[in-house]
Amino acid sequence: MTNKQSGNVVELVDGIICYAQIGDQAQENAVLTVQALLFLAGGMEKVKMLVDYSKSGKIGKDTIKSGLHAMQSIDFDKIAIFGASKYLVDLIKSLAFESGTSDVIRFFNNREEALEALEK
Repeated sequence: MTNKQSGNVVELVDGIICYAQIGDQAQENAVLTVQALLFLAGGMEKVKMLVDYSKSGKIGKDTIKSGLHAMQSIDFDKIAIFGASKYLVDLIKSLAFESGTSDVIRFFNNREEALEALEK
């Protein structure tokens, strides 16, 4: 699924939800992305997610709230993130702490390392 307004991509590949955030993120784009995540995760028991922030732009305050909603609504087994700026890493860690998902999130230098961690 691609959100044409923002270019974000959310897809299921080999049992892993893959999300690529592309460009600046407005609230309406975040809502559509969260809906796609909830749809894909709906039939899964152990949700593994690969997140690519390497092409991410600005993120608004309301977008952050949508991210928190997704983190609280899905039972994640593992989340592997790569391409995030220092600011975004700190923000994600804060959201993860608030949502109780700190133990499932890991940050990686590249896609290959992140995928390898999800496959273990």
